Amino acid sequence: MKHKSFVSALLSITIFSCNSSPEKRGGTNSNDSATENNSVKDNSVENGLTGEWAICSESDSVSSLQFNVCPVITFNKFHTAELITGGGQNQRLLWIIEGKFLSLANIVQPGSEPFLPDGNYAFNFIQQQDHEELTLTPQGKHFTYNLSR
Repeated sequence: MKHKSFVSALLSITIFSCNSSPEKRGGTNSNDSATENNSVKDNSVENGLTGEWAICSESDSVSSLQFNVCPVITFNKFHTAELITGGGQNQRLLWIIEGKFLSLANIVQPGSEPFLPDGNYAFNFIQQQDHEELTLTPQGKHFTYNLSR
């Protein structure tokens, strides 16, 4: 039930964010510029996330597990994502950034187990000289998925 509520909330937010601009709704007011500035900040994080990322390891404070075949996740700008596992299985997800967390919800096919479980993930972007890294740490867990592109 919690999953359905999350998916419903995510769809509502997505639909609401697709509304027309303030100019098309009949003008602007003094609060519109503040709202636009906050949207720019949120969009820059979302823009940094969108695109294709390889998930080549997961680690904790003691060890690291390297995957032989890296699953690939593509975050789309309309809050959907597609993950292709190392075995070639396609999985679809919904995502949204809520404060300091990336929230993921799987659109599960019957009989399949999601690679990235539903939930909130603390995230951190790391810009290297020749590539970007993204770490995803499930809330309440002590391990991290390591992504790069």
